[in-house]
Amino acid sequence: GDELVGCGALKALDARNGEVKSMRTAKAHRGKGIASMMLEHIIDEAQQRTYNCLYLETGAMAEFAPARSLYTRYGFEYQGPFADYGEDPNSVFMGKDLRGQRRKQNCLQMLFLRFRKSPIPRLLISAADMIQDLGLRST
Repeated sequence: GDELVGCGALKALDARNGEVKSMRTAKAHRGKGIASMMLEHIIDEAQQRTYNCLYLETGAMAEFAPARSLYTRYGFEYQGPFADYGEDPNSVFMGKDLRGQRRKQNCLQMLFLRFRKSPIPRLLISAADMIQDLGLRST
């Protein structure tokens, strides 16, 4: 039967910036490149939407080291909190400029902006749709 092997989402922060949300890979399927495929899909979708920057929050604890390493390999850089996040010793914040040639200050200006929390966040790629698009169901 079908088995969910991973999930992730892309949230619009505004018309030009997005956030990677809820990246997870099932334990039994870690180390198979599934997280890389999901992240590539999310980055591609953000570029199609002509986002300037893509941001994320992940854990600061040792068990999140593989995730931080993945994000670094894909060009994400460490930064301070963005959108409506605050400083948190358990969180690490990262960002990636999607415009190619850039000045770092332009991308990181979001650090100073705060967005209202919506009662229902707009997750623009559902986990189920992304899994189906990527063909990430094991047989």
